[in-house]
Amino acid sequence: MKPRNHVDTMVEPPDAARTEAGERKADDSPRQAVPQGLRSAWLPPAVFALFAVLASWPLVTHLGSALPQGSESSGTVPLFNLWTLEWNAVQLAEGYATYWDAPIFHPVTGTFAFSDPQPLTGVVFALLRWLVGSGVVAYNLVVLTALWLNGWSAFRLVEAIGLTRGAAFLAGGFAVCLPYVAEEQGVLQLLMLFPLFFSLGAIEALARAPSWRVGAELGLWLAVTALTSSYYAVYSMLLLPLVALIRIGGRSLITRSRVSAMVLAGVVAGALVAVPVTGQLRHQGGEARSLRSVLKSAGHPGDFIHLAPPTWGAKWSPWLSVRVEGAKHDLYPGTGLLVLGLCGLVAAKRDRRFRRWGQAAGAGALAAAVLVVAPRIELLDFRPWEWVRDVVPGLSRMRNSHRFGAYLDCFLVVSSGLGATWLWAKGRSARIGLCAIALYGLLEVQAWPIKLHHLGRHAPDEEWIELVEERPGPVAMIPFARPGKSKYYEQTVRWMFSTLAHRQPLLNGYSGYFPPSHRELRRTALSFPQSPAIRALREAGARTLVVDRKWLESEPQRNVDLAKAIQFDGLTVVAVGPSYLVLGFREATGS
Repeated sequence: MKPRNHVDTMVEPPDAARTEAGERKADDSPRQAVPQGLRSAWLPPAVFALFAVLASWPLVTHLGSALPQGSESSGTVPLFNLWTLEWNAVQLAEGYATYWDAPIFHPVTGTFAFSDPQPLTGVVFALLRWLVGSGVVAYNLVVLTALWLNGWSAFRLVEAIGLTRGAAFLAGGFAVCLPYVAEEQGVLQLLMLFPLFFSLGAIEALARAPSWRVGAELGLWLAVTALTSSYYAVYSMLLLPLVALIRIGGRSLITRSRVSAMVLAGVVAGALVAVPVTGQLRHQGGEARSLRSVLKSAGHPGDFIHLAPPTWGAKWSPWLSVRVEGAKHDLYPGTGLLVLGLCGLVAAKRDRRFRRWGQAAGAGALAAAVLVVAPRIELLDFRPWEWVRDVVPGLSRMRNSHRFGAYLDCFLVVSSGLGATWLWAKGRSARIGLCAIALYGLLEVQAWPIKLHHLGRHAPDEEWIELVEERPGPVAMIPFARPGKSKYYEQTVRWMFSTLAHRQPLLNGYSGYFPPSHRELRRTALSFPQSPAIRALREAGARTLVVDRKWLESEPQRNVDLAKAIQFDGLTVVAVGPSYLVLGFREATGS
């Protein structure tokens, strides 16, 4: 008698797909009995919570004092994401009265639409903030929850496909520890892979037993994707239809029940995202990303063989840390995930039970890999990417094609579940090899301790905030950040937190997109305290200028120029503090 956990003990589930005529139809997907020790309902959530803590270690010991930085060179991006969630929380409490008009880049309006608003993440953050009393702690809990959900959703997907529960645990572990996720821990919205896995689970349900409930579930997860990450919302439009078509099958896709379910999915998703998406489109300024900026951030074939140096695998396999000329990103998925993912493709070819998902995951992974480098592809002076981004809504606003690497990894996670199930059925030697590959694969991608950005006082509480509150009107923080790398804007983002206290609009700002008028103002304001800069600030509506004294005194000529400006350019000193100088315009003070 074969053991209960052998692949041949798989049985057809009670809810197997039915034909339109109502006849029972055998399903090709593998099903397997579960060993008693793995049946506990609490075990998967506990395991993936542990994985989340380990994958972000030592974040859990710095919940109130640091933010995960990932591969970012400074704290600018994680701080900006914290500010984004804080603004969401403020607007939730105020009924979203001025949601899109964030107090940055004055006098430009609709400025919150220039970056990913993350409205659903903001609601979760607001609830956690209310419970724990700290925005920093709430933000880090959102990070840990996202990592946990990545594992849980991948586990549920692999179980829904009908693979072994051990394979589901392994796939969930891979999903939490993806090198891509570790690299992007400083970019909160890029951690949100769980809606993709849940969407794939809904596609599996749509293939097995289409219904109104399944359609509503698919629509819900598509909406969650859009409300947690604009990038993934747009990129999913390119890849999920391909996966659904292959998993369900071309002719099987066009049945009354499936079409009805898909229509309902579109209606549900559209209804849930209509308000935020139309609001963002209405306020979003600027043109499509230039091809130059897209090419600058596009993926490179060399990215697929590079593992970030902080990971253990880069030390164990030094050739994985050697950067190929032209490559900039770290898109190697990890040896364990890659090997088991390829085993899944072999399994799909040799065993019909694995065929549908093997083909779907393989096609999805290949398409994602091509899309990573797509902006670089040129055929007889024709760039297919330019045509594609004109066709797919929202794609022209996306700059970083290398983020398709997240989909490559997710589809490999699915394929790794197939590979693990197939190898487990091959006997004792194959099982030993599977365990070795899995252990190495999970350890290889660890990078303890991860890079943290320690905050200090992330939200300014200097006396100048009270002075600004007493002088209603736009504020300019001096100096303006010089253009270029994101690290130049860290102080600007820290100043943005002050708007949550004094509630006056800033002429400064940081975002995923800088409006042209602000770029021009910034260029001129960099010459402060010379007369052209002061005139430009006054014409932009500034009522108060808050100057960093350390910066002002770093060059003696600046003090000389400021004295002239106070005498000839209508400036007056409002207050002097140990680290700041508050200035106003005489016209504004009535003098």
